[in-house]
Amino acid sequence: MGGDLEPERTRRACVVSDRRALRRWARAPRPLHVGSLHIDTGARTVEIDGRSVKLSRLEFELLCRLASDPTRVFSKAELMQTVWGYSAPQRTRTLDSHACRLRQKLASEGGDGWIANRWGHGYKLHGAL
Repeated sequence: MGGDLEPERTRRACVVSDRRALRRWARAPRPLHVGSLHIDTGARTVEIDGRSVKLSRLEFELLCRLASDPTRVFSKAELMQTVWGYSAPQRTRTLDSHACRLRQKLASEGGDGWIANRWGHGYKLHGAL
């Protein structure tokens, strides 16, 4: 009877080990490439056609979120929650201000038109498509 428990423990230990490995792999920084835009999430750097773009922490997080799925329009509520950590809808211009500054910084390095505002819906990465 005691021998039956040992294989079960071994299987559980393997499953737990596999889950831990998957979590570590999921958190590992991966570069994002969208057209001529290159984002190194590990080094927290952004380049357009090889030219470095200096971004604030929140601008970088916003760009990474948009670049994670360039074909999708992200709602303002979702961006406020994932980038700023707000759990409830906020009546603030924070997102709009950061998106505006991000647009200006990308445009100064040749990335004009990368951030698109979909009126009434949210934002998406646009210039590379």
